[in-house]
Amino acid sequence: MKVLLIEITCPDIRAFGVRSLSSFAKAAGHDVRLLFLPPYFEHVRPEASEVQLYSEHVIAQTVAMCLEVDLIGISFLTYYYDRAVQLTAAIHEQVKTPVIWGGIHATTKPEDALEHADYVCLGEGEEALVELLEAMASGRDVTTIRNIWTRKGDHVFRNPVRPLIQDIDTFIPFPDYDLTTHYSYSLFDEAIVPLNEKLMKFYSFAGPISQVGTYYQYKTMASRGCPHSCAFCCNSIYREMYHKERYLRWRSNEKIFEEIENALCQVPYFNSVMFSDDSFFSMSEKRIQAFAEEYKSRIGLPFAAQSSPQTTSEKKMECLIDAGMVYLEMGIQTGSERVNAMYHRKQTNEQVINAARIINLFKDRMLPPDYHLILDNNWETEQDIIDTIELVLQLPRPFGLKPSSLVLYPGTELFTIAQQQGMISDEKSEVYRKAFGAPYSTYLNLLILMLDYPFIPFGLVRFLKKPVFIRLFHRPGARPVISFIRSMLHQYNRVINKLQRLSGSKKYRHLVPKKNLSTQ
Repeated sequence: MKVLLIEITCPDIRAFGVRSLSSFAKAAGHDVRLLFLPPYFEHVRPEASEVQLYSEHVIAQTVAMCLEVDLIGISFLTYYYDRAVQLTAAIHEQVKTPVIWGGIHATTKPEDALEHADYVCLGEGEEALVELLEAMASGRDVTTIRNIWTRKGDHVFRNPVRPLIQDIDTFIPFPDYDLTTHYSYSLFDEAIVPLNEKLMKFYSFAGPISQVGTYYQYKTMASRGCPHSCAFCCNSIYREMYHKERYLRWRSNEKIFEEIENALCQVPYFNSVMFSDDSFFSMSEKRIQAFAEEYKSRIGLPFAAQSSPQTTSEKKMECLIDAGMVYLEMGIQTGSERVNAMYHRKQTNEQVINAARIINLFKDRMLPPDYHLILDNNWETEQDIIDTIELVLQLPRPFGLKPSSLVLYPGTELFTIAQQQGMISDEKSEVYRKAFGAPYSTYLNLLILMLDYPFIPFGLVRFLKKPVFIRLFHRPGARPVISFIRSMLHQYNRVINKLQRLSGSKKYRHLVPKKNLSTQ
């Protein structure tokens, strides 16, 4: 069968999920092409409910690629719903080929998805996709395939999900990096072109590591699943879907290293690694020690990972930094114990502070870590936000902050509560089209953002969070002034980042191999 898989979510086109689907289908003998349609790195104000669509030129080129294939798959997150609808409608207008939707949005809203797509894949899709292709090829019934929903007339075939594969070493193939079968939208050509080295380098040049050299980052995962079940996260949805099964599953070190080595052979300019597991540090200290020793000898590239406060330890940090870890992200989300309970985050502020202090012990051997925060929660009080500010003020510098607006994604517990409380009147405009990456321009949010700038002393923020200033500025009428200050800080940060790249960020040059440094 000839298959076209379209990824319209990841701006860096290193989409681990869709590449794994492609490899799995290819291993079963199918002819698969990948098309990446990154979202052009647009910046959308979170207050806006703007419909984000592709140009007619991109749509026409995409539809042309859909000719003479047997199945078209579209994978996306909720924020790109409008583009998925636009793309699917254009395909159906001109091509008879069926379209299947996959990804977390399709999993959480399958009834809605079937209003647009011919098939919907729920949960993990490798086996389901191959079974669907084989059924289509042989003319067998396609209405009984587990994980696949479809419609005939007014009847919807709601098939159950199949059990999770527990030994994922035998299940997950290496992600597909055969660039000869890949295509992407190019910002340089303003068109869809065969994926080439220039584009691959452009989209994989990302992250803080790039500030200290010319780094093209290979992204992978050592696990499937997450140890946590946060009320705002899709992992809570999957945990409920597979509630009788072990959800967090780890690959063996051997398979992880084989995959990275394979990728380095196919794309030799990859010179750093990003482990995008939700909590890489959930591995035991014994396993991390074994991983670190072998990674250092077999791979030896700078890498980044993600942690959580309750899984961070000094021994894990020492092992991983010795192996080449130069950057770390950690989820904090809030400093309010009340909001933490709402989120089902099983951590205390004491654990957050302790984890940050452990990370800070290694400040001379790694880039400043980034800590994630969730802002713009309608259930938060002013005191909850102040609690978050006070928690961050206790964390040792240097660090960076990655604040995001709370988005009530469909299927999550918080989404359900918001619906029950009448907080959502228009799901598409208030949820689907809400950007999470740029918090609202409020005074308390500004104080949090100021903590991200090392040149702003903590003492100034402590002074500005006095009740008299909060009463004066934390109101809608002050937003234009707050937006102007944020804009000035953002422009300053852009200049500083550019200067750091021009200078090769001399402060951290000792962290990475000299052969990979660039001062261009």
